[in-house]
Amino acid sequence: MTIGFKCSECGQIYKVKDDAAGRAYKCKSCGAAQQVPIPDRLKQKKTTSKKPPAEDAYEDDAYEDDAYEDDYGDDAYEDDGAEDYDAYEDDGFDAYDDKPARTASRSSKKKKRSSGNVPGIVTAAGILMMIVAGLNSLLIALAILGLVVGFGAAMQQMRQIQGANFNPQALGMAVVAGVMFLYTVVAVLEFLGGLRAFKAQSFGMALTGAIITAIPCIGGMSYCSLVTVPIGIFCIIAISTNRDAFP
Repeated sequence: MTIGFKCSECGQIYKVKDDAAGRAYKCKSCGAAQQVPIPDRLKQKKTTSKKPPAEDAYEDDAYEDDAYEDDYGDDAYEDDGAEDYDAYEDDGFDAYDDKPARTASRSSKKKKRSSGNVPGIVTAAGILMMIVAGLNSLLIALAILGLVVGFGAAMQQMRQIQGANFNPQALGMAVVAGVMFLYTVVAVLEFLGGLRAFKAQSFGMALTGAIITAIPCIGGMSYCSLVTVPIGIFCIIAISTNRDAFP
């Protein structure tokens, strides 16, 4: 048998089994704390075998499946709520969860670029280019010193042989000065390219320095292609195959 009763606050009607008589419950509609009334036919049984009241009256064995009648709109209310909740989960939380993934992707890329981990072969190429630039600078300094000292002594001897009116050719002096200027620019570009390759800062500058180093008789002065061409080819391969190491 069942017990029919109303909520004392909102008047919601419930039907429960006899086993729930005297138990505490919470109204589904208004949330007021209530107690299932004990009918007269059950009071005698309750006094003889009294059971401790349960904390929650919404147990599966205490209520019938049709405890909440459709006449009061409970089923429709629950269905609407469930649908609204599902829609909120699908539209809201899924879209929100994508944002941390995109943020993590950006931070990982930024960290990868700023980590400063340069491949060893690129570092070696940068060091070799700076060494070649240093040798070129040394040879340029020695050539200028020899030109000033040796050319002056040679001109003095020529004046003694051909007379005081002897004058060196201006064109020859211009050619020598132009060659020294060219090798000075080459040495500067090689050094900058080697420095950028060593730090993996500029792919274009590093590759330019490597190409100049590989040009015969331009990358180096007196040692020409014997040393600079193999070094330049190595630097070109090392830098071009590690493009991702540069920003």
